Amino acid sequence: MLRIVYLFFASVLSFEAYACAVAPKHIYKTPNELIKESKQIVLAELVSARKEQEKNNFIFEIREVLKGDASKTVSVSVPNQIPGLTVSLGSHKQYSFWTHHYSGTGFGSDCELRPSFGIGHSYLLFIGGGNPSLRSYEEIIYDDDRWVNYVRQYLSGKEHPKPILELKELVNQFNEIHLFACPGEGVKGKPKLVESFKGVLTEYIPRPKKPLRCIGTSLEYLVMLRDEDNPALIIPVYNGIANIEYLAKGIPLIKDNRFSINSLREEVSK
Repeated sequence: MLRIVYLFFASVLSFEAYACAVAPKHIYKTPNELIKESKQIVLAELVSARKEQEKNNFIFEIREVLKGDASKTVSVSVPNQIPGLTVSLGSHKQYSFWTHHYSGTGFGSDCELRPSFGIGHSYLLFIGGGNPSLRSYEEIIYDDDRWVNYVRQYLSGKEHPKPILELKELVNQFNEIHLFACPGEGVKGKPKLVESFKGVLTEYIPRPKKPLRCIGTSLEYLVMLRDEDNPALIIPVYNGIANIEYLAKGIPLIKDNRFSINSLREEVSK
């Protein structure tokens, strides 16, 4: 029963962040897929860039080898990229990087990946093993970067990896958090607002691909919103427990990828 409900939420309520008409699947690799498939993973600093016909070639000096053979340099070629532009996600604490593929890499209507590189900046690069993804070229600024730390942890083979975020770090990213409930078994209708933990319900909540409709269960769910420019998290709640497993896609986003409604109340009230 729960599996069916989670699949429903995953397929109907989730949405992708980018507007490429027919985006190739490889750009949406999960973090675990990207780590497994890449032949080489390195932390490297960009030292030079040059234009070669329709592509730009970037040369990096390797600072740390996380996976694969050790070498002094590695090169990355991307189409139509202007050297010098850089986009950073800080320490990669943003939920949208982990759940909705938001990254420092963009792509246009041609679906070609266009990472943003800057001379003297450091990046976590995933090389070989198939086509790159949106997370293949992330800028790394801080020593405690969550993306780098997760990759190291995954490659160490730890059976119980440390959660990427604490619950309070996740909750603090949202300006509005609301609990909705569907009517009882066999009753169709729109979900009803049960409780607002944070913020005031606004007319753009929620905005998934399709209007939210109940499917004849007494399921509850949380709607968590940052702003109109960031995706909502819509999380199923069963017996007072919110389960984000379908959003996490195999990564330990928070401890056990679950939290109680009571613990949410406690975090919001602090």
